[in-house]
Amino acid sequence: MGKENGKEEVKSPVDPPNWIDKTSGYYRYDGSLTTPPCTGVVWTIMSKIAYASKEQTNEFKTVAKRVEPNARPAQKLNDRIVRYYEASKEAPGPKSKE
Repeated sequence: MGKENGKEEVKSPVDPPNWIDKTSGYYRYDGSLTTPPCTGVVWTIMSKIAYASKEQTNEFKTVAKRVEPNARPAQKLNDRIVRYYEASKEAPGPKSKE
């Protein structure tokens, strides 16, 4: 979501695929945002931890003026299915982690 009735200068292009470790598998599951309006999303969680330098963290802070805290605690799994996708040069296939 962008700013309402305002303009914001883009400091540099944002290219999420550059952030991803291509050797990392990942998990995906249906869920919702943790702040209102809590609409549905598909969460993607990388299986490898990625570290950010202080410089990268400071750069992130220049575009994220204020990070909203979670508005609710972690939710139970309920009937959600969490799938694991292995890292591969070809399209990944799901492996259910139920």
